[in-house]
Amino acid sequence: MPLKIKRDDASFLLIVLGCIWGSSFILIKRILPCFNPVQFALLRIILTGLCFTPWFLSSFKKINRKQFSWLLLLGLMGYFFAYALMGLSQTHISSSLAGILASLNPLATFIIGIAFFRQSFRWKNFWGIALGLLGSLVLILFDRGHGDISVGFYSLFMIGSVIFSSITINITQNHLAGLSPYVIASVSFVGMALPALVLFASTADWTSLAAHPQILTCLMAAATLALVGTVIGSLLYYYIISKAGALYTSTVTYIIPLVAILWGLIDGELVHWNSLLGLGLIIGGIKLIRST
Repeated sequence: MPLKIKRDDASFLLIVLGCIWGSSFILIKRILPCFNPVQFALLRIILTGLCFTPWFLSSFKKINRKQFSWLLLLGLMGYFFAYALMGLSQTHISSSLAGILASLNPLATFIIGIAFFRQSFRWKNFWGIALGLLGSLVLILFDRGHGDISVGFYSLFMIGSVIFSSITINITQNHLAGLSPYVIASVSFVGMALPALVLFASTADWTSLAAHPQILTCLMAAATLALVGTVIGSLLYYYIISKAGALYTSTVTYIIPLVAILWGLIDGELVHWNSLLGLGLIIGGIKLIRST
């Protein structure tokens, strides 16, 4: 008899997952003093691929050539490009704002599903999309947390990261249905890890890295992000889906920005009025789409 998970247990696991993913942005902030955004993306892929290696050999035998191509595309877009843009954005925006912008993921997934993957659309959904996009505009156009227009500009890179991530979700649903989370994660990460390792090794300035005063803190943050934020977070996410359903699990979207804001406040970041207003509009838009 399969293990059944109670709603109370699912709620606890969902809060844990929200705390894990909401804490990712403060960890990225700790990594970027030592590594540029591309190096950050490569390092995260390498460390996560290393963690998933035990599952790779058995998982590789369960896929065909076409699925392998989709998994490599998933790794390139969902991991390398999404992580690099995420790191680039946080060179100029706060970790709390990055966490708020990450809440656009379900909205972007829905829009891309309609535009490119033949997902059904009802005009009632239009108002949810409009409300969410209005929230993102409030975040971009009215954020002056660093005193210049670059904050709004670099917010666009975080939105780009969200878009790449949402594309991979649609790829998974439409082209990789039936594959277990272990297979998808292990093959896509390990498949990208070797070229990432070669590129990282050939581009890193090892002398400067070794002499950097924060290198140990950066490496510890990177290892924590890979192991806890990516590996454990992904497996926990798929486990909750399998036991409580995708719709219930998707409510983690509401927890992530709150945790990111809390970490930002602890770290001395200021949370401006537009951030709270934008978050409220985005969550309202997501809730409206899911209720129609």
